[in-house]
Amino acid sequence: MKKGFTVVELIVSFSLTMVIVVFLFQIVISLKNIYTASLLKTELINKQAIISDKINTSFNQKTINRVTKCGSYCLKFIYSDNTSEILKIDSNENSFQFGTYKTLLPDNSYFKNVSLNIASTGTFDKSENDSILILDLPIYNDILKDQNFGVKIVYQFNEDSSNIYSVDFDENSNEYGYIALTGAKEISLSYGDEYKEYGYYVYDVDGNIIDGAKVVIDNPIDDNNNLPPGNYEIIYSLYDEENIVYQTRRKLKIYMDSTLTNIVKNPGFETDDNWTLSNASYVTTESYSGNRALKFESGALTAMSEQATTYKPIYGHKYYGRLMFKSSSNFTSNDDRYELIYKDGVGSVLVLVHKNTKNSEWHSISNIVSLANDNYVNQTWRFRNFIVNGSSVSYADDLLLIDLTSAFGAGKEPSKEWCDENIPFFENQYNLIINK
Repeated sequence: MKKGFTVVELIVSFSLTMVIVVFLFQIVISLKNIYTASLLKTELINKQAIISDKINTSFNQKTINRVTKCGSYCLKFIYSDNTSEILKIDSNENSFQFGTYKTLLPDNSYFKNVSLNIASTGTFDKSENDSILILDLPIYNDILKDQNFGVKIVYQFNEDSSNIYSVDFDENSNEYGYIALTGAKEISLSYGDEYKEYGYYVYDVDGNIIDGAKVVIDNPIDDNNNLPPGNYEIIYSLYDEENIVYQTRRKLKIYMDSTLTNIVKNPGFETDDNWTLSNASYVTTESYSGNRALKFESGALTAMSEQATTYKPIYGHKYYGRLMFKSSSNFTSNDDRYELIYKDGVGSVLVLVHKNTKNSEWHSISNIVSLANDNYVNQTWRFRNFIVNGSSVSYADDLLLIDLTSAFGAGKEPSKEWCDENIPFFENQYNLIINK
């Protein structure tokens, strides 16, 4: 009887052999990739250490007097002893140069968003080093993703005894000259703070100051414009006669960090505290938020709730008022209204008037109001929200009343639309933080 392998046995053997070969091949590739990545990482770390040492040695041994552009992706550091060194990056040959030292980056490596910025410490006397030069040279590699092997150099100097300004590290270079910004290129301001232009200098290609150059500043901030929190740019354009030959930008971040106070107590009507009701009641079947809302009965001449307070509104101040409102049908009379705040014994002074057109829907009523005159400032005040000649059952919830002038400053109060979008309902106090 002849012995041998069947076709099935051969196929199974071949399949197992292929699985083992593929598995071993994957192991070999993985080990090769690990080895390659390890060598690449070691090389980049060595480059990082050498670049950092070269720059720090020069900056520590000498005193920088000036920094100028010397072409595309080129900076010239001029020292107080009249010597100088050039920092240059050539993306075509992937090289870095500082002074006499020059090196090539490994394959698939690159510099990303190189920058030179100036920041003032604001904590030192003018006779001391009160400013900082920050040179950021990020280095990345496609194989070692998200790992920065770059260098960040920090050099402290005295602003009064040097001519060091923020210079763009980019390809924007021409024979006419360029703009160097004084002060920081990235500025953070609290909402309502006054912005003061830091200024600039115009240099020619040899690093000499050009007097009388035409520079136009496109600044989103002016004396009558309080920008809302956000990120903006101030654009500086250098002209040669009628043409723009150079542009640089200063980044401006406006943030808000303000404590707001809701003047109304128990503004969500969640308890029986603080409010005195007339032709009104609390309900749990209808609420915009929380567990309860305030119900105004239909057909009553005046359905109201009021709240005695020692708070006295200030003449000249602006107040933002808002509530959520709902009625079972449209109002039919022009006298039907909601009043946010009422001057007891004299008449309505701070008022939100509303003609309802959205029956059976919760919607927001808001306004910015102020005292009509200063005759009421020494009177006893009450918050009062009520419906006059109400033709239907109505509901109120989430009542806000905020002194905008106290929170943001006179002349810096935000608009009603901004308040609608950015101020949530809250009780007592709320720390409003935006863009910080």
